[in-house]
Amino acid sequence: MGPQLVLAPLTRAMAEDQADRLLELINSIPGRSWSRKELLAQRPDKFRYSRVWLSGNKVLGVVIASRKDEAVHIHQVALDNEYHRRGLGRRAYSEIAGLAASEGLSTVTANCLKSDKGALDFHLALGFASVGRYTDPDDGRDYLRLKAAVATILDLGQPE
Repeated sequence: MGPQLVLAPLTRAMAEDQADRLLELINSIPGRSWSRKELLAQRPDKFRYSRVWLSGNKVLGVVIASRKDEAVHIHQVALDNEYHRRGLGRRAYSEIAGLAASEGLSTVTANCLKSDKGALDFHLALGFASVGRYTDPDDGRDYLRLKAAVATILDLGQPE
C-alpha cells in the first residue's frame, strides 16, 4: 500500500510556498506552459474551488478551478504520473462539483487540448461534452471547450 493521500483545498499561501512544485506538475502536461504570475493570478473563488493531492507535505497533484460566470471552470489538472488511473481526478472533480452544487451552480466547464487523448477521455468519462473549439493564440494549438452538468459529475465521479 502506498503513501496516504489527502485531497485538500489549495490555499493562496500554499500556492505561493509550493509554486515551483505546482508549476512542475502543471507544465508537465501537454499544452501552454504556465508562469508563476498565472498560477497566482486572482480569479473569482480560485482558492475556494482549487484542490491539491498531498502525501505529507509533498504535492502530488493539483486541480486549479475558479468561478466563471455561473459555472466552475477547471483551468488545469495535473497529477504525478505514478498516480494516474487511480480515481484521484474523479474524486477531486466530484468534490469540486459538490461544492458548486451547494452554491447553486449547475455547470462545470473545462478546455482540453484536442490532441491529448488521455485528458479528453477522462473528461468524457465524467460526462463532459464538447461545446466548441478554439486555437490558443499563445501556443497555436487546438483546444476543445467542454461542459458538464454538476449532477452528472456527481453521479459519474463516484469511485467504483
